[in-house]
Amino acid sequence: MSGDRPYPVLLHYVGYGYAQRGCPIWLVDGLQRWKSLYPQRSLVTMFHELYASGPIWTSAFWLSSLQKNLAARLTKLSDRCITSKQLYADMISQLSQGKHQQVSALPVFSNIGEPEKPPLALSHRQQQLVVFGGIAKRTRVYQDCQTTLEYVCHSLNIQKILDIGTPTGITPTSIGKIPVLELGQQPANKVSDILADSVAGFCDYNPDYLAKSGIFAAYCAHGLLPINAKDSKLIIDGIRLGRHYWVPNPNNDLLDDFDIQAIANDSYSWYQNHCLSAQTNIFAHQLFPKTKSLKVQKMSSLVTSDVKLVERSNSGLHENLATSLPILNYDTQVLDIGCGTGAWLHRLSIMGFKNLHGVDLDIQQFATDKATCSQANLDYDDLGLGEKKFNLITSIELIEHLENPGRILYHVSKHLSDEGYFLLTTPNIHSVSCRLKFLITGKLASFDEKGDQTHIYPVLLDCLNRVLPRYSLKIISQWGYPTTGSIKYKPGTQIISRFLETFLPNKIKGENLCLLIQKNIRS
Repeated sequence: MSGDRPYPVLLHYVGYGYAQRGCPIWLVDGLQRWKSLYPQRSLVTMFHELYASGPIWTSAFWLSSLQKNLAARLTKLSDRCITSKQLYADMISQLSQGKHQQVSALPVFSNIGEPEKPPLALSHRQQQLVVFGGIAKRTRVYQDCQTTLEYVCHSLNIQKILDIGTPTGITPTSIGKIPVLELGQQPANKVSDILADSVAGFCDYNPDYLAKSGIFAAYCAHGLLPINAKDSKLIIDGIRLGRHYWVPNPNNDLLDDFDIQAIANDSYSWYQNHCLSAQTNIFAHQLFPKTKSLKVQKMSSLVTSDVKLVERSNSGLHENLATSLPILNYDTQVLDIGCGTGAWLHRLSIMGFKNLHGVDLDIQQFATDKATCSQANLDYDDLGLGEKKFNLITSIELIEHLENPGRILYHVSKHLSDEGYFLLTTPNIHSVSCRLKFLITGKLASFDEKGDQTHIYPVLLDCLNRVLPRYSLKIISQWGYPTTGSIKYKPGTQIISRFLETFLPNKIKGENLCLLIQKNIRS
């Protein structure tokens, strides 16, 4: 920590890890003195938690404000921040009062490591189910979920249940007619081998916080079927019920409606975006932002051997879009119009999509071998794809560059399959901040002298909604990115905008307008 050392400092922060009541005043005061003495030194903080709350009779209730104040001070002291949940990332942006608008949200990695080989298909594994974790969580499984476990074993033809961890003292010898084998504590490599050869893993975890569960991460990393006792209808941290985990319901559940291998594949692909190698790359970039990205062995890094795949959009937009896609088969045909370097297609390949194609005027910049690419002038040319149809067409930050923006709707209508999806993003001129700027200056953000000079066509939602039916298209979902609002406006403008949002309609926050559009079958 001394000033003669130029290296950055990485702090892993959990309030209760540094003080019994979760209020490490000494730590934050000490870091503040250190930063005042050595302002050139960088502090990168990984926030595993921010502050707690609880019933009125608990200390968490009475100390929550102090914990929040300490977390806020720490966000302002930190040069860069990382956290494990998107909810925490949004909270950090608010606590830092605009200092950190783009915070990396990295779900936790597997607590027993990752297998070196690709996962086996479920049909090639032992018909065994794993219950793994700490005493409290496994106790809850056996106390509250025996009926559900019995149903799971019957549905999946499970022959044995393997209980891994410190003995609970209440673990049953069987669930129905299925034996439960208590294996006790095992070394990480042994647990990894067991998971790699098991069909499913069971847990009883708050579904809103699955991204913070090392057990859930371990199940995903080993390609088995993650099963949770509770569900959430929301997509949280990219995790979706029925796509990344199964919640069985003995009273009203049709297993045939679920492809358990597809769920295992999707959960494995979700994990690859934040696996150990991906986290190494992200932490290295946060600690040493001026150095080149590390070359890692897994595909989770958007780096090829020679060329970095530049995401020509706001930082984090591609990740947000990846978690907002509709449920699609990974064999589906995907077209990216205006594919640029291929960074978006490369990310889709990491997720598991196989049939990827891009079109762009400048194909020399295309730098991924995970997709094909062809050249076309998107303003005027036919795309040269014949009558080929795609189930998903994407166009990220393109339409605002086109002289003939209606042409892209023609391309989409021609090549999108019936009931297929079109994902479109463009600068958001509907945010209160943008409207405030227009009111004061008469200029639109992203289209003025400070914006990209190739931006020539702003998209107005009312007008787009009038045009889309001509092409049998309809918006089914819309949102703004970043979810916390703008990252380019000054703090004063943001404060005024947040106040005006209370009174003004059309509260689409963020700098990017994101639209999920579907092609309808005309009657």
